[in-house]
Amino acid sequence: MGRIVLVNPAESHSAPNRYIFWMGACAPTHLLVWGHYLDDALDIAVEWAAEHAPGLLSDQYVREEYERIRKEKPDLPEEVAWEEAAIDQTEISGHCIPCDEWGIIAENPTRDKLKQLIAEYGGIEFRL
Repeated sequence: MGRIVLVNPAESHSAPNRYIFWMGACAPTHLLVWGHYLDDALDIAVEWAAEHAPGLLSDQYVREEYERIRKEKPDLPEEVAWEEAAIDQTEISGHCIPCDEWGIIAENPTRDKLKQLIAEYGGIEFRL
C-alpha cells in the first residue's frame, strides 16, 4: 500500500476538519486533506490529483466518450450527451473520477486513529 500524502498541511491550523481519501483502482493513492467542509477538502484533493496524479481522473475518457456519443447521436442535446458520457463518474471541481475509484477513509480521525492509519498505509509523505 502507498503512503498517505499530505496535500495541504499549511491549512492544518486554519481548517477545522481533516479527511483521508483514497483514489484509484488497483493501487489507491491516499490523501490527507484539511478543509472547512467535506466538499472543500474533496475539491482540494481532486485539484491535487489533477496536478500531481492526473491518471486518477477520467477527464480524457469522458471527453472521448462525449465526442463518440455526439457522432453517433448528433441530434442529442449537448447536456444529455455530457450526462451519458459521464455516467458512473463523480464530477468534482470540473474533473471526473469513476464513482467506484474514490472514497473517504476517515473524517476527523482521532490522533490514535491517524497514527494507526499512517502505520497501516506505510507512513506519510508530502509531495510538492
